[in-house]
Amino acid sequence: MVEDEVEEPDLDLYVSDPTADDFEIELRTKSKQCFGSAGCNLVVEPELTYNGDTSELDPNLTYEITYEITGGDSGSILQTAELTDQATVTYDTTVVSTPSRGTKLSVEVMDVTTTEW
Repeated sequence: MVEDEVEEPDLDLYVSDPTADDFEIELRTKSKQCFGSAGCNLVVEPELTYNGDTSELDPNLTYEITYEITGGDSGSILQTAELTDQATVTYDTTVVSTPSRGTKLSVEVMDVTTTEW
């Protein structure tokens, strides 16, 4: 009697530790309300791009991508988006007040950590 061999997954296929440099980020403005010559209130969300093949990301890990938004009245804001199942990104929208109508917000990925789920 021959036993069926169980093939183990090749863990070398996955890049388990991407860094902040592996992601690009921009802000998408969902809504904007300005107040005359004063500033504006904006609701923004991240648009993340992974600079690699997402199929190389471990589907059993959650990638927590921490980013910083600057340019608002209250100083910098740190937020975290989560990438799961190699392609699903979840995040919270962010409300930012700007000091003037022409203020441009900036965003930068600061850190990427992984957790198993």
